[in-house]
Amino acid sequence: MMLPLLTALSLLPGVADAASPPKTEYSLRLANYSIQTEDYRFPSGLRILFQEDHTQPIVSVTNWFDRGSIYDGVGVNGKSVEGIAHAVEHLAFRARHGDLPKNWDVINQLGGVLNASTSTDWTNYMTVAPVDATIPLMRIEAMRMVDGVAGVTQEDVDSEKFIVRNELRMGYEMGSNGSPEIRTALLHLPKLLYPADHPYRNSTIGSHDTIMNISLADVQRFVRENYRPEYSTIAVVGDLDLSKGQGMRMIFEAFADHEELLMAPEDAAKYKALTDPAARNKIMNDWMPKLEAHLRKTFEEPAKPRTACDARP
Repeated sequence: MMLPLLTALSLLPGVADAASPPKTEYSLRLANYSIQTEDYRFPSGLRILFQEDHTQPIVSVTNWFDRGSIYDGVGVNGKSVEGIAHAVEHLAFRARHGDLPKNWDVINQLGGVLNASTSTDWTNYMTVAPVDATIPLMRIEAMRMVDGVAGVTQEDVDSEKFIVRNELRMGYEMGSNGSPEIRTALLHLPKLLYPADHPYRNSTIGSHDTIMNISLADVQRFVRENYRPEYSTIAVVGDLDLSKGQGMRMIFEAFADHEELLMAPEDAAKYKALTDPAARNKIMNDWMPKLEAHLRKTFEEPAKPRTACDARP
């Protein structure tokens, strides 16, 4: 009885049509959106990018250094300090500049949040805060290139070494971020894939022994050699007004008294050697036309890769 009824119903006008799904319109309907970007490439090699994004009254400042664990090397005692790039990333938040508290406390007082990460080829620092914190956050990145671990003590280093070793235990040996077998394999696989003298052979986090080899002098050496303007790209994105040269104004305000970070090495050496304000002002006045010509040239040329793969250690 049921089958003949269903057959009859299927023959009624409109029944077959009603069973067909409606056609869906797949064309995207997006509002017009443009990203205004300013790209400053300084004679020192430092690159600073600005982008306007008015969706929220906040700013994000990210500093990428083209230096990671392949530059770990050996310490002052001649022993491996594999994992030092990652340890420095932790210690950088303990740095204190002038009369200010530690970097992580400054960012917290500005209402910001922070994070950082280390890989084989790079280390980055990320902060997000209300937009009125833009200059202080950029100032932190400037001071990171002056002395990224200023005020850090041997006690800080010793404390952070145990924190990093706990990260090694939890993240790899105990597998809190996934299967302990897979995580341990990832830790040791590079040593099986690469020859003994290859930089990618080392793990980013290091081993318990190599982490314990790290001293304050090693940390200071690593920062001095690697946290330099020629390896740095800073991206500033947020509710900014980039009209009428505001990007350049923010740069000079954030880098005040450390304009050498923007200069080519020969100009930076002359500038840093001077302590008299009048003499420094003269150097700056003489340098500004050179900077203008340099920036005008870079505005007309595409950016070149920051990392030469064949030139890695």
